[in-house]
Amino acid sequence: MNQSEKCHRIQGCKRLYIDAFRAFKPLLEVEGNTFILTHYHADHWAGLPRGKSYIGPCKIHCTPVTGNLLREIHKLDNAFIVEHAYGSTWNDCDGNNITFYDANHCPGAAIVFVATREGQKHLHTGDMRYHDEKFRSYPLLSEAIQNRELDILYLDTTYAKPKHCFAPQDE
Repeated sequence: MNQSEKCHRIQGCKRLYIDAFRAFKPLLEVEGNTFILTHYHADHWAGLPRGKSYIGPCKIHCTPVTGNLLREIHKLDNAFIVEHAYGSTWNDCDGNNITFYDANHCPGAAIVFVATREGQKHLHTGDMRYHDEKFRSYPLLSEAIQNRELDILYLDTTYAKPKHCFAPQDE
């Protein structure tokens, strides 16, 4: 996963961080910041303290499956975990609308669609496996693409090199 700060901070969202526990670790201690974990793989949660060593105050927003893994494996206190189902839209403390969709990567993995207060629309992929039919079924994402309103696409490019050629998931 790319550790560049640009890849983990959403433009136009002053206090929203995605898979940014290493790059922005000191900001976990600042009230009002919103941290998202797209899925429970070590390169995405790296920098997030385990168990009682995480004292917040920032909450970790994730899907229910990822939340269970944070509780059971990472031993985070439930008070710091906020779960959001795929397709449900929620607001961060700055009024940005955030929606998780299934990333088709591993159980609980999410792509993150953000509609800012100012009307910009961004997609952060985390790790994902593209599936045309599935991704076209995501209403907010599909509408933004059809209307050419997607302002920024943040790609996690772990396997973007030609040497990584994987068979389709249904094989």
